Amino acid sequence: MYTIPAKDSTDSGELKERILELFIKLLQDQHYIVYGAAVYLLFKISRDRLDLLHPVYLLICENLEKMEDVYLPSICTSLTNYCKVYLLKPKMSDTEIKHLNVLKSKCKELITYTSNGAAIAAYASLLFHIGDAKEMSVLERPLLRLLSGSEPYKQLGLNIIQAVLQKNPELFETAMKYFRILISDTEYSRYKKIEILKVIANERNIKWIQKELEYWIG
Repeated sequence: MYTIPAKDSTDSGELKERILELFIKLLQDQHYIVYGAAVYLLFKISRDRLDLLHPVYLLICENLEKMEDVYLPSICTSLTNYCKVYLLKPKMSDTEIKHLNVLKSKCKELITYTSNGAAIAAYASLLFHIGDAKEMSVLERPLLRLLSGSEPYKQLGLNIIQAVLQKNPELFETAMKYFRILISDTEYSRYKKIEILKVIANERNIKWIQKELEYWIG
């Protein structure tokens, strides 16, 4: 097999430029497997070159569900950063609003039916960063599904829920049972659940929360 030459034979700056030239060529490919892999590698090697996504932004949005699972978190993070730099502005043009809404609509569509924990987390994190408080409601059921998964996904779900509540504190106030502290919970999950209960506590659910905490205190 061919191998990458030793670093001492090529200037690192020149090598990086050649790699970026390769990315540009790959991003021009019309197959989602190719440009999906290119965006993933770009995220790993040169995260500051978000401008390279201009020609393929809409193409990635339209085919987001086709991306490889291993690439999806990095691709969604790249899209988040792209939106923050080029689309999310105090005064947005009609084109910028349209391009942002394309991604929002795609995330809302995909997150409602996927059962893939990694995909739910990736879409939820993306929509959290680019959506407004009202749009957080679409995340409620998918994020609660994460809590019934394995411990890593449960912790990831709790982290995202805690962040979402900063934008919309009224979400999850009727879903207290999902934050019941279990014997099988890790110390981290118990801590996160208590932090979430502190945010969603109100006059309608405080008695339930009180009984839940008294059980563990007692």
